[in-house]
Amino acid sequence: MVIRKFLALSLAAFLVIGLSSCKKHSEPKKVAAAAKPTPVSVVKVQSRKVSVIYHSVGTIKSREEPVIKSRVSARVADMLVSEGERVEKGQLLARLSKEQENLAMRRAEASLYSAKANLDEKHSMMKRYGLLAEKGIVSKLHYEQVVAQYKTAEAQVKEAQVAYDNAKNNLDRTDIRSPISGSVQEIKVTAGDTVQPGTPLIQLVNHEQLVAVLPFSQVKSANLRPGLWAELSSPASPGAPIERQISQIKPEINAKNRAQDVLIQFPNPGNWKVGASVDALVYGDAEQNALLIPVDAVVVQPGGAYYVFTVKDDKAQEVRVKLGYELGSDVVVIDGLQKDDSVIVHGAQYVGNGSPVTVAKHLETQLKHKLVHEVAST
Repeated sequence: MVIRKFLALSLAAFLVIGLSSCKKHSEPKKVAAAAKPTPVSVVKVQSRKVSVIYHSVGTIKSREEPVIKSRVSARVADMLVSEGERVEKGQLLARLSKEQENLAMRRAEASLYSAKANLDEKHSMMKRYGLLAEKGIVSKLHYEQVVAQYKTAEAQVKEAQVAYDNAKNNLDRTDIRSPISGSVQEIKVTAGDTVQPGTPLIQLVNHEQLVAVLPFSQVKSANLRPGLWAELSSPASPGAPIERQISQIKPEINAKNRAQDVLIQFPNPGNWKVGASVDALVYGDAEQNALLIPVDAVVVQPGGAYYVFTVKDDKAQEVRVKLGYELGSDVVVIDGLQKDDSVIVHGAQYVGNGSPVTVAKHLETQLKHKLVHEVAST
């Protein structure tokens, strides 16, 4: 959108002040002549069926880029892969030292064995005291105490079993395996390093399942939705473009570029590269009664507000408008104008609200009646 500057108005005001100061010796009672109307041309707001192709240049990313992290405290014993190497799901990538985990598992195993032995003893005692209680040899209270001891031993076995399972899992976690089929993108540690739970070890990337991340301005993204078709091509991978549908539109606005990311998922058609740029043409929905005016009719005032000027009683009337996407030399008006309203085109930069004007020529937009296909500039 071409930003209008109000230099002409400022210059005109300056000249009026200058001329007034030069005439300080003229007759003070002389009435100033009326301001001369500014010649302008106007154009009617047109209503047309339009379809927009939205353009964006984005980045190809992988749908799977897991960072494998350590889940135990240990030393890196062996790194079995190199960066760029192809790996399969479940493949062993690295080994961590097992000394501490082996020791922990042996202790847990011994505790479990002891707890089970104690449980067997308490179970035998409970059966024996049960028979004695039935014969009246021991009191019911004494028998209930033995039952309570058995239940305590039973709980201790369960606790020891959990500790053993955790120790065994931690031992298994010293073998670092790939969660996906893909490639090694980055190795973050070397053999001999000591790692803690949460320490990044290896980053993988899946080159087969990709996603195009496409930034669109907030105005354009408001007209997009999942399911719209797009044509994708990558300069880094020459070949026929592919067509896919929008998968997702991220709800948040990127703080860096004030854009909204549109995501299109697709399988790698061949040799498309993660990290390469991707060129996208997204086919928007056809709008049946879009209101269009020339871009040259729009004035941008300080603060970013958009205005146009209409003509009423031979005076310019300022009207604030809300704009949509551009179609070549025209722009869609979302709010502020109605069909067949007339707006000033030539001369808009020389008038202000209430300025006298004279319409030199009435211009009609030469929009085609068929469906308009334009590529909205980024």
